[in-house]
Amino acid sequence: MRKILVPFAVLAAALIAVFVVMIAWSAFKLARMPTVVLDYNVSALDVGSREQLFEVWRQRVDSYGSRIVSIDEATGAVAVRIKSLDHGSERELHLLRELLEDSGELHFLIQAREIHFTGTDADLESEREAASTWIGVERGEDLGAYNRTIAGRDGVLGRLRWYLDSVDTEGDLQSRLVALMVEEDPAWRFGSADVDSVYPSSDDFGRLACGFELREDRQEAFEAFTGAHVDELLGIVVGDELLMLPNIQTPLPGKGIIQGGVKGFEPFEVMALLARLRNHSLPAVACEPGNLRFLGSGIDPE
Repeated sequence: MRKILVPFAVLAAALIAVFVVMIAWSAFKLARMPTVVLDYNVSALDVGSREQLFEVWRQRVDSYGSRIVSIDEATGAVAVRIKSLDHGSERELHLLRELLEDSGELHFLIQAREIHFTGTDADLESEREAASTWIGVERGEDLGAYNRTIAGRDGVLGRLRWYLDSVDTEGDLQSRLVALMVEEDPAWRFGSADVDSVYPSSDDFGRLACGFELREDRQEAFEAFTGAHVDELLGIVVGDELLMLPNIQTPLPGKGIIQGGVKGFEPFEVMALLARLRNHSLPAVACEPGNLRFLGSGIDPE
């Protein structure tokens, strides 16, 4: 039987053609999606800081898989127009706000327990009541502002942080409060600077997840850190959002996955999370309270 040999040049041309068609199809689908508009007040930022902020926005939205149509600025207000990937759904609007507003810093924090307050005049329950009262007064979910306030305290109280349970979204804000603790030893504090790579992944059930791996020089310390906290809960935090609170069953070797709850992540949610983690350096001045103020969002009628 004679073998039919396909010239390499023909095969390469066919692969390029398929690739071009895929790009064109993606562009066609994106063009048919609505444009989401998010409005901000940035009057507190100088020109240089605004340009830095806008560049990070473009990097994040590109990594998300979409594009910024325009950033229209007038008298300190900006209207950011972004092509939607999920028909402008409520969940996507939330993710887009995180892309534009959140520092994207990744942290690994152990859940706070009463034992942490041994030898102090404070206790976890009274601290929970204070955080709950703050939420009631502010009537919002911006616990980042509260955490920045209490971080200036001395000792263990200055290492306490509060977040909202991202799995139990049905309960009231106070019932969803989760207390985490910054490690006293700086060598056991792990963040974005310690991460070597983040990438799309999946859990044991095939659901979409986000994989991460720490730098090689930090993996041994991470294994020691998690080994010292076996049978405790590890909070995985991005920006001001608690994504996971798994139980540490064995010491972790310096890599793992971030899961999206019982149903897993949607594809656009994985892309949004990766975009935040890969481009996490918002200008410091933009992260200061009140300097980047959200005004509202909607769908561009055009």
